[in-house]
Amino acid sequence: EGGEVLRGAALETSVGPVRLWSAEEPWLYTLVVRLEDDKGAVTDVEALRVGFRRVEIEGNRLLINGSAPYFHGVNRHEHDERTGKYCSLDAMLRDLRLLKQHNFNAVRCSHYPNRSLWYTLCDAYGLYVVDEANIETHGLALEANEALLCNAPDWTQAYQERMERMVLRDRNHACVFMWSLGNEAAYGRAHDVMYAWLKQNDPSRPVHYESCGGAPATDVLCP
Repeated sequence: EGGEVLRGAALETSVGPVRLWSAEEPWLYTLVVRLEDDKGAVTDVEALRVGFRRVEIEGNRLLINGSAPYFHGVNRHEHDERTGKYCSLDAMLRDLRLLKQHNFNAVRCSHYPNRSLWYTLCDAYGLYVVDEANIETHGLALEANEALLCNAPDWTQAYQERMERMVLRDRNHACVFMWSLGNEAAYGRAHDVMYAWLKQNDPSRPVHYESCGGAPATDVLCP
């Protein structure tokens, strides 16, 4: 009825020297946040495992904590041969162990954000993750075309909301080192809007979009 239903607060703090997170050494810390009322009584407590790492692009090199790792990665669909699109904890752990046993260190969530638990496990086990928005118009021409959905003003908000939901949910995971705007959804003005929002709201990660070609809405060129 017009009343306030949600209220938040922002704060900044500094921490001392930390061990940096990487796929090779997935070092995590436990962040505990307590909410107190005006009398000092604790009303809520949340604990979150967090990692500290730095992602940069220098010239044509992508750096993690100042070093250029060799990315040995795969596309992974969230699918189980027995349960379909539901992946249990055991199924995720099986995938992670197989990836690690075969010396993979990176995974692209093709072509949609995965279950939240997947990112928690990747934080703990050590996998670099390209988190991909669930945007795909497979089969449409990749060249510029005003008739494409990505150039339709009525669809721009839908494109952006799918990407924003992913970022707001997954941005605190150390394993996520790159955002992806989607897969094979041609290229148009909606992608420029999405890219600009990402650069304003999370400049700490590069952006990937495989259908961009030489267009500016990506930091990584794909074959």
